[in-house]
Amino acid sequence: MRKAELDQGREEALRRYRIIAPLLEKNLAECEKRDIRWLIREQEGISGRTLRRYIAAFKQGGFDSLLPKERQDKGSCKAIPAEALKMAAEMRQELPARSAERIQQILVSEGYSVARSTLERHLRQQGLSGRAIKAEQKHVVSRRFNRVGRNTLWQADLKYGPYLPDPSHPGRKMRTYLVAIIDDATRLVVHAEFYDNQKLPVLEDTFRKAVLKCGNPDNLYVDNGKIFVSQWLRLACAKLRIRHLKTQIYSAESKGKIERFNRSVEEFLQEAQLEKPQTLDQLNEQFRVWLSERV
Repeated sequence: MRKAELDQGREEALRRYRIIAPLLEKNLAECEKRDIRWLIREQEGISGRTLRRYIAAFKQGGFDSLLPKERQDKGSCKAIPAEALKMAAEMRQELPARSAERIQQILVSEGYSVARSTLERHLRQQGLSGRAIKAEQKHVVSRRFNRVGRNTLWQADLKYGPYLPDPSHPGRKMRTYLVAIIDDATRLVVHAEFYDNQKLPVLEDTFRKAVLKCGNPDNLYVDNGKIFVSQWLRLACAKLRIRHLKTQIYSAESKGKIERFNRSVEEFLQEAQLEKPQTLDQLNEQFRVWLSERV
């Protein structure tokens, strides 16, 4: 399989995991599950049957079971399978506003080759035609992240650190960056460290150290920074059965607890100016001492 196809398959599996993740949370009441299922079908445009299939596959085989299966008859031309027509009918009945184009996209993601004109004709024959009704915009109130219990939710962020002498370029300065992950319920800093860059490997290092020290969280809450929405992090979360949650764009305030921690780090940065660390190791050693004394 070519790399591009592999990446597309992973993206589709990540999409499916993102869809079912809210239903994988522990201790959900049945009424909550019902409301979440309705909201997922409304927002994602998938049938209840497809949703149940994704969940069953994930519970049985984990993330890899969500990868799309390559069809044996790929490239051949054939009529729309009865199974695909049944799925299309269910999707239109569940949400009359769902367009034929949207239904076609979902079927294609499921591995079916479907012409939109043929699909529309079959829907008309089943009495499921008519102009799509515009769905009223639903105002969904987000639940506040006020989790009870350690490792229920972690929050992660990146903060600019002080300048240090650049060992590779004498006479120059280099910017440092703090990557921090805290536990939402206990405010425990599961891991935080300064680095000399803000590329993906620094997040990989911080996340790995946090998991090794404290185990897997149920949820990881991040902003829309490039490294935090990378395929690597989303794949890592999916394989570890961690729900990857993102803030809304321009809504950094929703990560209030990690933002408050970042503000408290300013106190350390002021003290570090007095100590004048010359290397990254010295800076991190001073930071570890400051964290240990912080109550």
